[in-house]
Amino acid sequence: MNEPELISGCVQGSRKAQQFLYQKYRGLLFAICCRYTKDKDEAKDIFQEAFIKIFENISNYRQQGSFEGWLKRITVNTALNYYRKNSKSVTSRIDESFEVEQDEPAEISWIASIPEAVLLKSISDLPEELRVVFNLSAIENYSHKEIADLLQIKEDTSRTRLLRARRRLMEQLSKLYKHQVNQ
Repeated sequence: MNEPELISGCVQGSRKAQQFLYQKYRGLLFAICCRYTKDKDEAKDIFQEAFIKIFENISNYRQQGSFEGWLKRITVNTALNYYRKNSKSVTSRIDESFEVEQDEPAEISWIASIPEAVLLKSISDLPEELRVVFNLSAIENYSHKEIADLLQIKEDTSRTRLLRARRRLMEQLSKLYKHQVNQ
């Protein structure tokens, strides 16, 4: 089934087209959901809500840009809405007043030797407010202005959180790398 037939079938409510769409994109979209939460059950809830939104709004897809990008955008927005609804006001504003620090250059070529699963686990272990900004910036390629608008924080807060996330990841991975070297 090609993309226009798939979209048309979903718009018409075809169960076959909906199932095909689900099967084709479930891995990609569930991975996005997992990046925004530590809990698989929460990721499943976000994933289910995202697919409901996709099926409810597929008739609004105007075939401008990639269909996959449209699906990702709905999924990311669903995850962010979940994050906003469930974040604690204290932790979501924890570093609003901190100044942005300059990122220090570091030799990181050894990171390429770390398995992807370990890297993803390290990202998932970040505190929520750091993990969300890291995902939006480093993985989804959002600008700090876009992140600030989405999370209703200051751009400097987005920069600070990204810097802190990177530093924590470097610390975690450095420890792991040194541990592996010493074994």
